[in-house]
Amino acid sequence: MKKIVSFICALAMLLLLASCGNGKSIPVSIVGQYNKTVALLSGDTVAYTEKIEYFSPEARSYEIYYELSQDFSYVYNIAEKIGDYAMYAKSGDVYTEKDGVLCAVLFANPTVTFPKFINDYIDVAFPLDGGTRYQRSSAEDGDYITVTYYADVTPQMASGIYSVSLDAGEKIISTYKLDESYRIYQIEYSVESADSSLSDVVARRSFTYYSERQDVFASLPDDSGESATITLDYGTRKSTFTVPVGVYVGFDDGGSGYEYYTDAEMTLKYALSPAQDMIVYVKTNFD
Repeated sequence: MKKIVSFICALAMLLLLASCGNGKSIPVSIVGQYNKTVALLSGDTVAYTEKIEYFSPEARSYEIYYELSQDFSYVYNIAEKIGDYAMYAKSGDVYTEKDGVLCAVLFANPTVTFPKFINDYIDVAFPLDGGTRYQRSSAEDGDYITVTYYADVTPQMASGIYSVSLDAGEKIISTYKLDESYRIYQIEYSVESADSSLSDVVARRSFTYYSERQDVFASLPDDSGESATITLDYGTRKSTFTVPVGVYVGFDDGGSGYEYYTDAEMTLKYALSPAQDMIVYVKTNFD
C-alpha cells in the first residue's frame, strides 16, 4: 500500500511540474530533442537558416546556415554571416571573408578538426536558453502552437550573459512558435522584472527550412585552379596543407596561443599573406 501511495504522490508531483496554467503541457526538453540539427536535417529538409536578432541594449543580428554535406564524410556544411564578415565551413575546408578578401583557415592544432569545429557551432547553447525553464502557457492557432516558458535569472546567469542586460531575480520569458511536430519557427525573448512588468522583445531567433541546398558558398574557390602547398613545421613534426592560390592563409589553433614564424630561427612573425608554397614555423607550448 505504501508503494502505491508513493507512486501516486510521485505521479502527481510529476504532472504538477509538467503542467501549465493554460493549454497542454509541452516540456521544453521534448522541444529540444525535436530541434537538434540531426533531427531538423532529415526527411525533405536538407538545409535551414537561423537568424538571431538582438534589440536591447543595442540592435544587431547575424545568420547561420546549416546544410547536409554532399560529401557524407563531413556530415554538415555551415555558413555564418555577421555584417560584412562571413565564415564558411564546407566539405572539410574553412574560409573567412571580409570586405571581399577570402582567407583559408588551417587547423594548426591537431586536436582541432573539421568535425570538432562544426560541432562547436551545433552544440553551443543559446545564451538566453539557460536556467531551468518552466512552461507558463500554450495555445494552438491554425497550423502553429505558441508556447511560453520562463526561467529565473540567477546571479551566475546575470553575470555570464552579455548579450542582454539581466539582473538576478528577473525572469527570462521565451515564447516559441512551433508546428504540430514541435519544429521551431520562431522564439522571442523578453525579460520580466521582479514586479512582474514585462519588457519589449529583447531578442528573437527565426528559422527557415529548405528542401534544396541554398547557394551560399558561391564565393569559395573550386578545385580546378592552381594550388599552393603550406607546410607547418613544429620542429618535431610537420603538417602539410593544400590551398587554392589567390586566397589568404590564416591559422586556427583552438585558442592554444601558438605563434607562427616565416624563418626557422623564429624571429620573423608570420603576417596574413596570399597563398604560395611556403613553410611556416610554429612555436607551441607543447612541442
